[in-house]
Amino acid sequence: MNDRVSQELLAAAAAQAATQAIADAADVIDFERLITIEDHKLVADSLGVAKAFKKAHKYILRQIDQMRDSKQPEIANHWRLNFEPRIRTYKTGKGQTRQSRMYLMTKDGLSELAMSFTGDRARLVRIRFIAAFNAMADQLQNQGNNLVRQFFATEVQYTNEKSKVSASARNMRLWQKKKPELTGTMDRLRADIQLKLGLEVPGQLDKR
Repeated sequence: MNDRVSQELLAAAAAQAATQAIADAADVIDFERLITIEDHKLVADSLGVAKAFKKAHKYILRQIDQMRDSKQPEIANHWRLNFEPRIRTYKTGKGQTRQSRMYLMTKDGLSELAMSFTGDRARLVRIRFIAAFNAMADQLQNQGNNLVRQFFATEVQYTNEKSKVSASARNMRLWQKKKPELTGTMDRLRADIQLKLGLEVPGQLDKR
């Protein structure tokens, strides 16, 4: 084996090792844990984003602030729709209470912010962040469908129990006991649907 072939093999092995190291570094991050629900939306916060991309938080804040201050109306409007400033309160190592700025951001906000982060690891983190947003959205949608099915099943039970009321005084007493339980369950499910999915609940869910 000549020196040129040996060098090419060594270079290929080094490239493969570097690629694996990048993947391993991103694998240790549970991206779904960096995403939460806030005001009926899936969001990540700038502190988690800074940690995932291995950027200083002040750098992330500066990038977001630049969108906020842009003279281009579309960019400024994108910031308004996809970023929300917050103040976080935390304790220092000495037990002192401090406050600092942070942002919440949607998937679209994260996508735009992270477009400027270069390198394979940044691309990999961005891809996995977006995949986590999509996976969380699917989970919420499935959960919402289950809640709707539960609501309709309870509604059917409500209707069936109500239809028995006129048959006897005993049925009336049972109905007086069951009615608040069923309406309470329906109200709870309705609230859960709205809270978890931020949906405008369809007319069938109108309170009786």
